Amino acid sequence: MIKNMFVKLSVVSLSAGLALSLMATNSSVLAATQTSNEERLQRIERIIENPVLLQLSRRLGEQQREIQELQDQIDYLKRDLRKVNRLSDKRNKESDDRLSELESTRDKLKTQKEAYVAPLSVQESAPTLSMQENDALVIPITTHPATEKEQVAYQLAFNLIKNSQYDAAIQAFQAFLDNHKKSELASNASYWMGEAFYIQQVYSKALNAFNLVINAYPHTSKVADAMLRAGDCLENLKQLNKAKDRYAGLIALHPKTRAAEKAIKRLETLQ
Repeated sequence: MIKNMFVKLSVVSLSAGLALSLMATNSSVLAATQTSNEERLQRIERIIENPVLLQLSRRLGEQQREIQELQDQIDYLKRDLRKVNRLSDKRNKESDDRLSELESTRDKLKTQKEAYVAPLSVQESAPTLSMQENDALVIPITTHPATEKEQVAYQLAFNLIKNSQYDAAIQAFQAFLDNHKKSELASNASYWMGEAFYIQQVYSKALNAFNLVINAYPHTSKVADAMLRAGDCLENLKQLNKAKDRYAGLIALHPKTRAAEKAIKRLETLQ
């Protein structure tokens, strides 16, 4: 029995020793773990407090913001580009439509140009300086620079038309043509006499005056305007085919003038 008691005591002592040993081991492990954690925390704190790392962190944040701003700008530019493309497509379509319209008008004018006969009929294109339809045919006149006397006479007549004194202006311009038919101002005098007749709706006499510019002074600056107004006179006289021919002739002979641009619009109206 005593022997059994010794055995039991030995077992109990061994168990207690083992328990104490395990407790000591656990305490050492725990202490080591705590020390390791503290060291890790200290290392992390040192890293966080490192000024170089802090600066890199800030720069990284700034770069991220800049990247976001650039992305926003790219998105904005993409939207603008889509708008520009839509507008460009619209304008291209409008241009194509306009070109098609102009090509159609050009083809019509080409046909009319081919049908246009340069030497016009005697009654329409050959008035004389005295404005009588049955006088001899007009031939081109070589002009000379206007003298001081001619300039004064022309200005007096022009002032009359500016003041709406059309009858007096017509008489003054006719007198100028009678006395100074070779002056470089003669074509202007005939043109403005035509305008005076046109304002008074005397279209046949206005037509004669404009045709005088065209035939007697074919190389002067008033020819294109005179052709346009001659077409207007023919249109008012209900001679529409002749009016079309006159407009077409103007476009063919003086294509780069404002008068030609107006003639194109008039032809489009008459189609």
